[in-house]
Amino acid sequence: SVTSSKSNTSFKVDSLIPIPIQVVFSESVYVIGTPQLNLAIGAGYKVSYTTGSGSNTLLFNYFVLAGHTSSKLDYFDYKKEVLLEDNFNYWLTKLPIEQIVNKQGTTYKKLTDSLKAAVLNPTKTFEIIKENTSVIKRPLIEINNKVYVGFNETTWTEIFK
Repeated sequence: SVTSSKSNTSFKVDSLIPIPIQVVFSESVYVIGTPQLNLAIGAGYKVSYTTGSGSNTLLFNYFVLAGHTSSKLDYFDYKKEVLLEDNFNYWLTKLPIEQIVNKQGTTYKKLTDSLKAAVLNPTKTFEIIKENTSVIKRPLIEINNKVYVGFNETTWTEIFK
């Protein structure tokens, strides 16, 4: 789950907004370096790791910079909110479309054969996925200029080392 201790309100430039992100593992994870997560509200909106190494809860903080304006400074639930084409295109620069599309999910299986073919064509995918967001494999996380999809405990343990 993703929560913030800050309420929905306006924040001044240079304000630090704690955004705790809880990732539950079967054992403790250890963080090396300072991983960052991109917020799905535009380029340059990042949260930086603060604490939690050695536990199953990692804390990230968002620092408001000049020019950062948005009514949504929280995690992006693309099943409930409009998927941004810029974010989707960024994912395609990091992963092939075959890794992003969840071909095992019921939403994909219910697509017509022509939509199934089109969803794997990067020039047509966005329009189809925008209307069928459950076709995107979850969880999807951007960290350290990489994009990861699907849950694999070994991979996620390595990400948050």
